[in-house]
Amino acid sequence: MVHTQMIEAGHSRTRTWGALGALLLSAQALSGQGTGAVSGTVFDSLTMTPLADALVVLWDTPHQTATDSLGRFSVEDVPAGDYTVLFFHAYLGQRGVSPGPAQTRVTPGDTVRLSLATPSMFTMVASECLLEPHEPGTGVVAGWVGDNESGMGLPGASVVLSWNVDESKAPDRLELQTDSRGWYRACSAPAEVPIIASARFLDRSGLRREVQVKQGEMAEAPFLLGRYALAEINGRLVDASSGEAVGSSEIWLRGTAFRGMSSPDGDFGFQNVPPGTYMLMTKHVGYGVKMDTLEIPSGGRLHVEMRLDQRAIEIAPLTVTVESEPQTLRAMGGFTIERAQIEKVRARTRDLGDLLSVLHAPGVVVDRSEGTLCIGYTTGHVRMFRSNCTPMMIFIDNVRTSSEVLASQISPDAIERIVIYKPMEAGNLFGYGAASGVMAIFTRGH
Repeated sequence: MVHTQMIEAGHSRTRTWGALGALLLSAQALSGQGTGAVSGTVFDSLTMTPLADALVVLWDTPHQTATDSLGRFSVEDVPAGDYTVLFFHAYLGQRGVSPGPAQTRVTPGDTVRLSLATPSMFTMVASECLLEPHEPGTGVVAGWVGDNESGMGLPGASVVLSWNVDESKAPDRLELQTDSRGWYRACSAPAEVPIIASARFLDRSGLRREVQVKQGEMAEAPFLLGRYALAEINGRLVDASSGEAVGSSEIWLRGTAFRGMSSPDGDFGFQNVPPGTYMLMTKHVGYGVKMDTLEIPSGGRLHVEMRLDQRAIEIAPLTVTVESEPQTLRAMGGFTIERAQIEKVRARTRDLGDLLSVLHAPGVVVDRSEGTLCIGYTTGHVRMFRSNCTPMMIFIDNVRTSSEVLASQISPDAIERIVIYKPMEAGNLFGYGAASGVMAIFTRGH
């Protein structure tokens, strides 16, 4: 019998154990009847390859082994009990980073399979902040800045973080530069405050995004830079019940200097807005503060109608009309499945999972082993997961679904096309929460 256990390695920054850094861990093996085995793989998240010659140890026991050229290891004749499994490698010690322990239980006659991984480059870059003075009420924001065309990291790129602690004042700014690998880090970013992050290198820029970090924790904000055109926003504020214009309302894009007042007819506008994701804010004496997310495409002209409701418990709806066809970063890349391909295999499919399996979508894994349908991505992960499948983020007609499980059961008859973004693409285009990949589904007639 084989039990599979996926372990997400923790991380810490240490300066002990001499040249190897620190892997100071504790373990307790509980003796039991019979023996089992522990096997698995060790993955190098920095090079996205198996890690050879890593020492794998069941701590506080004589059981240890080294990984082969494919990162595989196996420890036989392990007495039943609970163990702490750790691994280390010389170059991890040189960097002063520990992958942390993994807990596992061995039962008689069973083989426990573990997937272990080194910390990601993001974790290693962000962990360098632990060597610097820590300010209370802050966290770490870090990320990689690369070229959209070549995929190479951009050294010396400019990264700007801006935020408003007091909305009545101009936003605070923190300017950073990427290192020789294209990475940047802000060790004292304000915690629990929405931060607008942007990046630029020569004539290239990235889609702006909003990120938030908890105190003492880390948040990732990566960028792929390309040549994007500034956008124009025109809009109108109206009362949600009567449809009448709402004038004299303050309106701004959170975390930026774009700010103004609506006219007596409720009109407002912003010129030369960099593309990206923003929070559109309004403040009016009769309606209070309202907000909604606004996605601004490259070179587009948007018309926004924001309906204000005097009931504070409700979020005002937002209507956005694209007046000119933009070329956004989300339209680039990805793997597309067209309607014609779906028609060819329709007779053999019952839901989205069947469709992806029959079409052999690159990198996509369809898992029904735990009684529910899970659609995930097999390659490009920086972290390892505790289950066989971690679901992709799924959008239907540009709206993120609240349940990936329900979305994965959509009928192929309703689908016009599908665009699948691998984890690295998805993380850069849709944010940190998309690190497991993104699937954009467009329905027929949309």
